[in-house]
Amino acid sequence: MGDFKLYYRIGMAAEKNILLDESIKDTYHGVAVGANVAAYGKTWVSQFLKTLSKPFFVDPQTHAFQTSRDFILKNDGMKKSYSTLALEYGIERIALGDKRELVPEDFDAQEDVMKFVKSTMEFQRKLIPPVTGSQKSIFEYAEILGYDEEISKVEEPEFLIAPYFYFRNTEDPWYNVNLHLMDCAKELFSESEVYVVICTEKDVLLEKKEIDIIVDHYSDINGIILWFSDFNELNQEKEILKSYIRFLRKLSSKDIIAMYGGHFSILSSKFGLNGISPGIGMSEYKNVTHRVTGGVFSNRYYIPQAKTMVVEADARSFYLDHPADLCKCNVCGEITKNASSDPNEFFTQLTPELAKKHYCLCKAAENRYIQERPLSEITENLKGDFNFCEENIDGIYNIKYRHLEVWLSVLEDIVASQVK
Repeated sequence: MGDFKLYYRIGMAAEKNILLDESIKDTYHGVAVGANVAAYGKTWVSQFLKTLSKPFFVDPQTHAFQTSRDFILKNDGMKKSYSTLALEYGIERIALGDKRELVPEDFDAQEDVMKFVKSTMEFQRKLIPPVTGSQKSIFEYAEILGYDEEISKVEEPEFLIAPYFYFRNTEDPWYNVNLHLMDCAKELFSESEVYVVICTEKDVLLEKKEIDIIVDHYSDINGIILWFSDFNELNQEKEILKSYIRFLRKLSSKDIIAMYGGHFSILSSKFGLNGISPGIGMSEYKNVTHRVTGGVFSNRYYIPQAKTMVVEADARSFYLDHPADLCKCNVCGEITKNASSDPNEFFTQLTPELAKKHYCLCKAAENRYIQERPLSEITENLKGDFNFCEENIDGIYNIKYRHLEVWLSVLEDIVASQVK
């Protein structure tokens, strides 16, 4: 499949069954766990990770204590997952006692900074309890009997992430706080793979001076996770996307992962991006200050030709008129057989879990295709998808696809420049 890594974000216990399914397990590299989920559901999360036995990383989510407290409040009190996290990080006096957000001045004292860095990264490192002596003996005995592949060897994250905060630009005081935290993380965890999160506004991409400063300051780090707030690939202008690619190329000597990401991010693997960590069939982008309200999400279906998720009603409407274009992945193919090729019956049988499995299979197929093909062929294939949507969707169904035209223009410019 190539080296591009798909990590799926775990937001709820119900997603365990999807990722543990043998038909899905080989479609992704690993999982990303939000620290709040890990803190609140430590028992099931650690057990799941041991059972899954795949690479994982923990997003420390320290930025949540910097933004408006509305982000982490529920019924006038802090959400249990975040209050637990505040205790783990040693910031309960500020977050729970003073009931205020963190400010840059909270990181003036070196001793406090080192304690904060150590606690946030030890939380990641010790998410899975260490193997006891008796367990180790059992594992060793199992290996002798030839059961090695069935025994989980995953004990620690694939890499540790330094605590991070959102910054507007490199003149924002939070930017220097991030650099300080990075340096402390490298000092305290010198024997580990240490990654940082660059969490900022997408408009920074348009400022060459800003980009040069960031690239210079993050030149000596194992890996970088990029989070441009509200970076929805479906709505970005061409110049933003081209600037994003230029930024990736400047960082290409690093292991670079996008905190979220969709199809354009997989395309960006051709320019230096090494992985993405979206939700399963959702959360391909996120605003840093977005407040999670919870609630029930309507069933959504990934349209392969348009490279986007749509609500089930819109997908049903489209495929009723184009039944031959229904997805042929293993999940959809099996439903189609049972539904006698009737789109109405297909969507009646499509459970939320099956829709998410379909998403995983589509992403794996897209990833495999992009890793195995040259950019020129990928561009032609994308042109075919756009023409399909132009002919069959335009103005009739509530399915977005104009982003394909923007992506295509970006890729065509790059291909043309390579020819020159």
